[in-house]
Amino acid sequence: MPLTLLVSSILTGTIFVSGDITRSDKGFRLSVNTHSTAARPWIFDPKGVKFQVSSSNPQVVAKLGFARPKPLKTVKSDRKGYLAWQAPLALSIRKDVSTWITVRAFCKNAVHNAGKNVAKDFHVASYEFYQPNLMSDRVGELSSSLVGKRVWIFGSVALEKEWYGTDRWNPRLPAKVIRVERTAREWAYCSTASGCAEAQTYRPQAFETVQPIRLWLETPSPSGHSSSGYIEVADAWMIPYVLSIQSPDKALQLESNSNCSRFEKGEVEIGMSRELVVRILGYPNFRKSIGELWSSRRWGYSGPAPFFLQIEFDGRNRVKTLKYSGDLP
Repeated sequence: MPLTLLVSSILTGTIFVSGDITRSDKGFRLSVNTHSTAARPWIFDPKGVKFQVSSSNPQVVAKLGFARPKPLKTVKSDRKGYLAWQAPLALSIRKDVSTWITVRAFCKNAVHNAGKNVAKDFHVASYEFYQPNLMSDRVGELSSSLVGKRVWIFGSVALEKEWYGTDRWNPRLPAKVIRVERTAREWAYCSTASGCAEAQTYRPQAFETVQPIRLWLETPSPSGHSSSGYIEVADAWMIPYVLSIQSPDKALQLESNSNCSRFEKGEVEIGMSRELVVRILGYPNFRKSIGELWSSRRWGYSGPAPFFLQIEFDGRNRVKTLKYSGDLP
């Protein structure tokens, strides 16, 4: 997650520092960029960087640090006060447990001016992802419980290739699970399939994971012919967040004709039940339990940048307000 930091001083001027931890197939990377209005140049000293790894599983002990065997040299800003620096990071973590991992880099003691005064009040560059237990037989468990079953996919769209979807279908119609497999991709984003590029809809918060599980589906299409696609989950716990084995017909019996029509088009409407919102958009957050989400009065979904949808529910778990926000530059 990018961060922008601002430190002011009468003597040294102002330094703007942007730090970011990013991930690629080759691992993690720490990038630091500074722009200073101070008269003297600024120095970045990597020896001042402190790393931290936190885990939601107390069994996990992981380490993060620079991936180079030799000490990294200091870097001096140019005459205009600009400095750009980056280096690869190495993360050591066990593969036989499942956990949320957050890696952080503290840079406040790494930026100095020519007088060796330490810049203060720096925030933290961080990166979060989910590490599944790659040694367990989650694929076998899901295959035995789901293959051959009819399921109702939240968002009513499946993926044909990464982030590009099939045609959306009527959410009253089920898909059929035909195969379950773990992918060989080292990294992938997980969300409901409604977050794919072609859907261009409001969607739950996505997160990154390692070697997700892929559910291959036989899906209905608007033309009435079946097609194939897939959804991906980080682990077995994510299944209730992305699909249901129950038909929506019982819930639709309690809805007005207008709401039923809107539901079939995949549109949220005032007065619609929370269950139908879930089937149209999915749950808004994967870090909270489903019980916690149902007890919350407000749900938020990201849209095509920079738009955002906030839904407020009343005491009967029906949509009270719909608020769309965000402005184009």
